[in-house]
Amino acid sequence: MGFAFTSENLAGIKIPLLVWRSELGGGGVDAASVARVISNLPGKPEGHVVRAGHYAFLPPCTAELAALRPQVCTDPEGFDRAGFHREFNAAVVKYFREQLAGGDH
Repeated sequence: MGFAFTSENLAGIKIPLLVWRSELGGGGVDAASVARVISNLPGKPEGHVVRAGHYAFLPPCTAELAALRPQVCTDPEGFDRAGFHREFNAAVVKYFREQLAGGDH
């Protein structure tokens, strides 16, 4: 999918961007193609790489879901999905406040 996003067709983006991506990809998302898309974005988007797979961006799994879909619920050794989401959510809210509301309110 990343091949569809070239520097030419992304050139019209004129807003600040905050981009989070997984280091490991997964679920049909290739980490290298996401990195290429980010490099094609105009300006200097604020970027973060999460040392986990694509599914780490989903909320922590219940025990039932983990049993049914371990590929969605299993993270690398040492990765705390709940802790990541606390930090991620706070960072996104802070970014929106700074960019959209003109500062912390």
